[in-house]
Amino acid sequence: MLTRTNYAQWSVVMMVNLQAKMLWDAVATGDAPVREDRSELAAILRSTPEEMHASLATKETVMAAWDTIKIQRVGVERVREANTQKLRKEFEAISFRDGETVDEFSMRISGLAGSLRSLGDTLEEVKIVRKFLRVVPAKYSQVAIAIETMLDVTTMSVDALLDFPL
Repeated sequence: MLTRTNYAQWSVVMMVNLQAKMLWDAVATGDAPVREDRSELAAILRSTPEEMHASLATKETVMAAWDTIKIQRVGVERVREANTQKLRKEFEAISFRDGETVDEFSMRISGLAGSLRSLGDTLEEVKIVRKFLRVVPAKYSQVAIAIETMLDVTTMSVDALLDFPL
């Protein structure tokens, strides 16, 4: 369900759900048969708060409804840039929390990266991997050094890091 603060996560989940039902084209291109367009709009309405329904249902296309949601939740360019800056700062400062597992940290840093990307930031996977390896707890530092020394981290994903005994 879309809330005031989860547009990034909501949009990714909606995109995947609509792609799975072969309905994403109407949002992506704005050019789809009326039945497909309305099917997508119905799916979006099921995942948005009631107070948005009246304004979304009157949109001529599902693409226009999607754009309205994006503007309302992400905001104009200035607000989006401010949100991006806030998330970049959060990314730069991210570190393991006391008692946090590698899997938990992996989900947290990947979620942050996904939020940045949904705002248009071009955060590369290699930067995430390098950040991950820089901030591992001391007990994993030797493994992190070995990974950086022996493997090509420029082609590695965060998920691939989880295959190592961190």
